[in-house]
Amino acid sequence: MPEVRVDPLTGLKSIVTPERATRPGGGLSAEPCPPIDPETDPFHEGHEDQTPPEVYAIRPNDSAPDSPGWTVRVVPNLYPALDPESTAPPPFAKKDLFVATPARGRHEVVINAPNPVPSLANLDVGQVKAAVGVWRDRMRTHSEHAAYVHVIVN
Repeated sequence: MPEVRVDPLTGLKSIVTPERATRPGGGLSAEPCPPIDPETDPFHEGHEDQTPPEVYAIRPNDSAPDSPGWTVRVVPNLYPALDPESTAPPPFAKKDLFVATPARGRHEVVINAPNPVPSLANLDVGQVKAAVGVWRDRMRTHSEHAAYVHVIVN
């Protein structure tokens, strides 16, 4: 189960999720990433059936959920660092030094564009604006129920 650990000296929090090490690409590697193959990319438009059902999307033409026609799409992460049902972690041997709490929350993947891109720099300005707007919307959605909201771009 994921947990949030609190540094006893600074009070800074870290999410620890050992299960994420088993996800595809979760191991240590120094090799450059290969080019994205559109045929096998689960985030490519037209492959919506290869991801969990979407929780949010920008669909300019009002297309149906989990179908092509989106510009930015959000799905739950298959290998989440947070779990809305997370329970209290087992106590540490030295409870007076380390504190850990349940890592409750949501972990979503924002698919920034319908075509595979290795970097935001490869998107046009309008698509970057759309993606950043979705980041903002999702942060606002979760801000009422989360002690911490974090956006990361792989």
